[in-house]
Amino acid sequence: MEMIENITLNENLVFWGMLNASMGPNYSRTSSNDIPFSNAEEENFENFPFYDDTPLVDFPQNISTFANLSEASSSNSTPSAPSSASPSSSSSSAASGSIYETFMDESRHWVQKVLVPLVMCVGVVGNSVSMVVLTRRKMRSSTNSYLTALAISDLLYLIFVFFLSLKHHPDMQHPRHWLYWQYVRYALWLTDASSSTSIWLTVTFTIERYVVVSHPIKGKVLCTVSRAKKFVVVVYCVCWLLTATTPHEWIVVTKTRYPLQDPRLDLDYSALGRDPTYRHFYYWFTAVTFILLPLCLLVVFNGFLMQAVRR
Repeated sequence: MEMIENITLNENLVFWGMLNASMGPNYSRTSSNDIPFSNAEEENFENFPFYDDTPLVDFPQNISTFANLSEASSSNSTPSAPSSASPSSSSSSAASGSIYETFMDESRHWVQKVLVPLVMCVGVVGNSVSMVVLTRRKMRSSTNSYLTALAISDLLYLIFVFFLSLKHHPDMQHPRHWLYWQYVRYALWLTDASSSTSIWLTVTFTIERYVVVSHPIKGKVLCTVSRAKKFVVVVYCVCWLLTATTPHEWIVVTKTRYPLQDPRLDLDYSALGRDPTYRHFYYWFTAVTFILLPLCLLVVFNGFLMQAVRR
C-alpha cells in the first residue's frame, strides 16, 4: 500500500509540475512542493489556472508545451500503445469516400437522366400503338379490353416515374420549385396506384384466359366485353383507393445546407408516416395485397392454364 501511495504521489507531483511549467510564470499560483495530495485536493483543484480570471493569452502555445512535456514524461515511464489512426488510413478512407461519391453521381446521371427518359419514350410509343390497335372495332373483345387497360396503366406509370426523376436534376431543390415538390407527394401515390393496377389487371386477365380455355361454354357467357370493362373499372378504383394514403405520408420541408446557408426543398415523413402502427400495418397490407396474393394467383391459374392446354 505504501508503494502504491508513493507512486500516486509521484504521478501527481509530475502532473502538477508539468502543468505549472507549461502555463508559465504568470499562471503559477503554487509551487509543486506546496501541493497537498490527500485531503486538500479539492482546495488545490480550485487553484487550477482555468478557473481564475487571468486571461489565457498564450493558451495555444502552453497547450503545445504541455503536450510535449506529457510525451516526454510518458516516454520516460511506461510506453504508450500505438495510435490506431494513421495518415495513410485517413487518406485512404477519404479517397474511398470520394470514389464512392463519384460513382453515385455518375450512376445517378446515367439512370435518372439517360435510361429513365429513354425507357419512358420507348414505353409511351409502344403502349400508345397498342392502345390504337386494340381499340379498333374489329379488335374488340374481352381479352383486348384487359390489354388496353393494362397499356393505359403502364403508360401512366412511365409518365409519373419520369416526372419523379426530375427531382435529381440540378437546382430542382430550389424553393422556387415548391409547386413541383407538392406534386411529388401525389406522384408517389399515382406511381404506386398505376403499378398496383397493372398487377391486378394481369391477374384478372389470367383468370379470364383460364375460364375461356378450361370452360369454353361458360367462357362465352361470362367473358364478355361489357363485363371485362366493369372488372377494369373496379380494379382501377380499388387499387387507387387502397393506395390513397401515400401522399399524406410526406410533407415538403426546407432544409439548410451548412456552411453555405443554402435553403433546399425536400420530402420528410409526416406524423402519419412516422406512426409505427400505421407503418407496420400498411407495409404488410401492401406486401400481401400487391405482391404475395397476386403472385400466388398467377402461379396457380397459369399452372391450370398450362394443364388445360396440354389436354
